[in-house]
Amino acid sequence: MSRIHGFEVRLSLLTFALLLPACGAADDDTSDLARVLSDSPDDLERAETLAYLHLDERADTLLAGVDELWTERVVVDELGMSHTRLQQTVAGVPVFGGGAIVHTDALGAFDGMTDGLLRDLVVDTTPTLGEREAVALAVQNVGGWGSLSDEPRAELLALRHEGRDHLAYRVELRQMGHAREPSAPVVFVDAHGGEEIWRHEGLEHYALSTANRVTYDMNNGTDFGAAVVGDSSDATLLQTHDSVKHTLAVLSKKLYRSSYDGAGAVVHTYGHYGNAYVNAFWDSGASRLVIGDGGGQFGHFGVLDIVAHELGHAVTDHESNFTYYGEPGALDESSADIFAAFVSHHVQGDGGWVFDIGEDCWLPLDPSVALRYMSRPSDDGSSRDHYSTRYQGAADNGGVHFNSGIANHFFYLLSHGGQHHDPALRSGLVIDGIGIEDAHAIWYRALTVYMLPGTGFTKARLATEKAADDLFDASVVEQVEEAWYEVGVGGPP
Repeated sequence: MSRIHGFEVRLSLLTFALLLPACGAADDDTSDLARVLSDSPDDLERAETLAYLHLDERADTLLAGVDELWTERVVVDELGMSHTRLQQTVAGVPVFGGGAIVHTDALGAFDGMTDGLLRDLVVDTTPTLGEREAVALAVQNVGGWGSLSDEPRAELLALRHEGRDHLAYRVELRQMGHAREPSAPVVFVDAHGGEEIWRHEGLEHYALSTANRVTYDMNNGTDFGAAVVGDSSDATLLQTHDSVKHTLAVLSKKLYRSSYDGAGAVVHTYGHYGNAYVNAFWDSGASRLVIGDGGGQFGHFGVLDIVAHELGHAVTDHESNFTYYGEPGALDESSADIFAAFVSHHVQGDGGWVFDIGEDCWLPLDPSVALRYMSRPSDDGSSRDHYSTRYQGAADNGGVHFNSGIANHFFYLLSHGGQHHDPALRSGLVIDGIGIEDAHAIWYRALTVYMLPGTGFTKARLATEKAADDLFDASVVEQVEEAWYEVGVGGPP
């Protein structure tokens, strides 16, 4: 669905009257909603129409201070519930991070709204600075045109940042070569004054050719155009290729999802990137997975859970699309780790390392050492695992890796049970644990139908509680509440 729904709230019923001439005012159980359910020939069109009818009926409370909305995507899930994801705009300009998801139950009744809308935006939507000027300023601020590996991309949007509203250009830049650490800075330039408002990092860290995946050999270079399809005689490229295969199989067989985008996208993976590059990352701007060889005491990064982690980022790009900064960015990292654990569980079994991330490449000679530990996140020396101890500075893109331990430990406790690993932070509750299968089902449903780009920890708790209520009984919802409380998010059950 990509139809534009720009509407004045109090006139929107006129729009629906044109769509549905048989419908009258909703004053009993057999009016608008029942007729739409019985008369519409297309499930997605019906769900979308119902979403806007529900919004119109509740406009005074749900849409106060909101100018326009348009439909981004409609999903009718396996429970028969529908979820209409909306993008907010003002005078036709997209609002960065502004959106909502309208939920209806299997009978078409309103089942709540996941609310990420920005109210009462005050912004002049006519730019005084041209796009080329904004791009030039952004490029200058990151080191000049010589530092770039690709052409910049820019879009005009409305931005609320640190309490102020701006018309801004969001400029995506790529610095993927030139013997430097790969980077994809995202720079927001004021469309009136030309000053930089904000910047964050856009890379989400972390013949071999088949129908669903291709693995390339970078030959330790950084020029993607020079890459060639890898050969199966290369053990590390073959391992990477197989890791992608196993991850895609879990997406297909366990989540009924065709590739990371849900539409069968081919996974393009680039191995042997750089010279002893100690990392891996999902490059969302080019939809490619990039794998380093490691070096010294660090092993090759094409191992299963690292690959699954990076493809987990690709999944979130097509679902909640978390802003990669602050709490939403930490949830993005947690989602990737949670997916990696789920893939490891299905491919490698329930050994002691399912809840450790990167143990096969991070000091591989000592399997007790991992990149991150979901069972005891702070043991890595940088992760926080309780909301009261969260990192609140600007480093690490606002703590996207540092604070990922909070949701990671929530997921571990929900899956495995027990108490917070640090006795000083325990609440006194003991979580029973529901198993990794059910815990992941809850997280995946929350990610795909209840989370938005700006979702933080408090709203993540609400999203997972709602997902648990959809899928299971009240006892499981209580386990979700207890696990979040144990990591300091929200109050007691």
